[in-house]
Amino acid sequence: MLRARFENVNTVQDRWEVNVGRFRLIVMAHEDTDRLRVMVPIAAVDKHDNDAFKRLLEANFITTLDARYAIYSEVLWALFLGPLSATNDHVFDTACTEVLQLARNTGSSYCAWPAGMSAGFSQLH
Repeated sequence: MLRARFENVNTVQDRWEVNVGRFRLIVMAHEDTDRLRVMVPIAAVDKHDNDAFKRLLEANFITTLDARYAIYSEVLWALFLGPLSATNDHVFDTACTEVLQLARNTGSSYCAWPAGMSAGFSQLH
């Protein structure tokens, strides 16, 4: 599915990676736990910016759709995590779209939908 959507997909150890514009999309499939991870590293975490953490948590509640913000190893990530066994072309395409859009909109609308769309929620801060 990844190779059908993107060119220049690289296999790196236990994952697949592809550069999409300025972002590095990473996909991991875990058969033993039936999990699919689609993720993009966004930026280093500023541990002292409490307002940023609040905005990220609010976005996870309101504007991220099925993607989420997560922090791992001092890095802010846009992440989709779902059952591998339930993944079809539509689910995978939606996961890639939402994660990339969320990464692009970090610092502005903090939303996972494309520009011009609205879920009827007020914008964050």
